[in-house]
Amino acid sequence: MTIPQIFDSIIEEFGDSDMAESEFQRLCADDETIRKDYKSWCSSRGLSVRNGFSAYFDEKMDRENSRWEALSENEDNYDF
Repeated sequence: MTIPQIFDSIIEEFGDSDMAESEFQRLCADDETIRKDYKSWCSSRGLSVRNGFSAYFDEKMDRENSRWEALSENEDNYDF
């Protein structure tokens, strides 16, 4: 499983940013492979290990909000 896949799975399960980040930190503490992959993932994106998860979470929420905004803008084109 890739780091973004792990993030998405945790976010889907926990929803809340703080709870999801705590769960991810627990996973990193328990699994050296995830910890190493996460460090590499952060490095490749120019993010610090400290804020990598929150940056991903914020970006994901922005994408999802954009989808909802696009859908609501299209509502004007429909007669209900």
